[in-house]
Amino acid sequence: MLFIGAAVGVRLHRIAEPPFDFHPTRQFHAAIIARSLDLLARADTPARLRSVAETNLSREPILEPPLLEHVAIAGSRLLDGDYLLAVRVLSIFSWLLGAAPLFAVARRSVGAFAAAIVAAVYLALPFGVLASRSFQPDPLMVSLSLVAIWAIVRHDEAPGPRTFAWAVGAGAAATFLKPPVAFFFLAGAFLSLAVARHGGRRAFVRADILGFLGLTPVPALLYAAHGIFVTGSLRGQSGSLLTLRWLGDPMFWHGWIEMLDRVLGVAVLSAAILGVALAEGRLRALLAGLWSGYVAFGLVFTYHIHTHDYYHLPALPIAALSLAPLLERIGRPAGLALLAVPMAALPLLVRAGRMVNAAPDSAPRVQALEAVGAQIGPTDRAVSLSQDYGLSLAYVGEVSSVPWPTHLDMRFARSRDQPVLAAPELLEQMIRERGMEFFVVLDRAELAAQPELVSALRAHPLRAESEMYAIYELRAPRAD
Repeated sequence: MLFIGAAVGVRLHRIAEPPFDFHPTRQFHAAIIARSLDLLARADTPARLRSVAETNLSREPILEPPLLEHVAIAGSRLLDGDYLLAVRVLSIFSWLLGAAPLFAVARRSVGAFAAAIVAAVYLALPFGVLASRSFQPDPLMVSLSLVAIWAIVRHDEAPGPRTFAWAVGAGAAATFLKPPVAFFFLAGAFLSLAVARHGGRRAFVRADILGFLGLTPVPALLYAAHGIFVTGSLRGQSGSLLTLRWLGDPMFWHGWIEMLDRVLGVAVLSAAILGVALAEGRLRALLAGLWSGYVAFGLVFTYHIHTHDYYHLPALPIAALSLAPLLERIGRPAGLALLAVPMAALPLLVRAGRMVNAAPDSAPRVQALEAVGAQIGPTDRAVSLSQDYGLSLAYVGEVSSVPWPTHLDMRFARSRDQPVLAAPELLEQMIRERGMEFFVVLDRAELAAQPELVSALRAHPLRAESEMYAIYELRAPRAD
């Protein structure tokens, strides 16, 4: 119980602070959508704020089903306008609850103490601690995926309508939350277990397999069809899928390994590989299916797999489960039985706590964003250069901005043979064609990396400046 309390406490520490500690771009993106939907639904929203909310929704496409955004709206009415806290707490406790089905799955193949260590590693890995505090669908998706894996194992043990319904229902929910990520892993698990039990030929003609593969992705497919053909919000996503030429690029594989190392670490990944090699029976088939699904997912989502570490989050519980055969082989000295779990996972949890506590104080950054908002907001006529593409500025300062590309964005565009305008031309285009009135600099290091932009901004008057930001007026050239 002390370990569970520590796992909860380390996640709740500093949870009310703005989420600059873990992918702020992604979290503020969701919070902005939630607040914009809320403002547009209110009859008393001032006209200027309503206009900014409309612009925000046009600039921040709704990619996943906005279920958590509506939780955020409900939470904000209890928390004085905070659209982040309620969902972050929900993510924490959904991740914690995911340890129960993971333990249950491991317990079916190994002893209780080995299964408990599997669950403890899942709760203690530092990346999982940080990710489970975030306003993203990923933590809840992982937890529902673990419920689905448990149901799939139960169906393999005792096939029947009830176990099949549980497997399809939980799998469909997990796949719907972040289409279609979870389906790769769950389909791999279902197929692998069926092949192990019935053989290859019989497995692929069984009604339950065809039913699982056909029914589980239906809600996600309907949502994707709506986003592609009706709202158009998902039409641009196909460019990040299945880029075959990256498969021959060493940087792709290096990036994939680097992301996996960031999520698991070399020690856990090596131990998981050894655990898979030692696995037997149903657990071997299950692990083979889950890891095969992970590889298939990476080969389809070729952009995300080597650039976005949180897209590897489903690999965390799979790696934890892969430790089970190794832990069972090692065994446990009887005198250390009660200490087995904390001895195995507490160092990881301590490291995670240090990472949470080491996040810089967000107060100066929030004050700077509020100061920018007081100078020019609320407005949707700004360009911003920042580490999070201006999303924290939009959320904190009510300044909806067009993000200026970073030098890495430009390099990536050139690698895909996309045209990149020189800074003076792009800035003039934003002023003339898009009516931009302000340029907000929140990342001075990035500004220094773009000397052309520095030169172009000198032609415009500096409205306000501090150590944290600079605001240029784009409506008139500077009078020298």
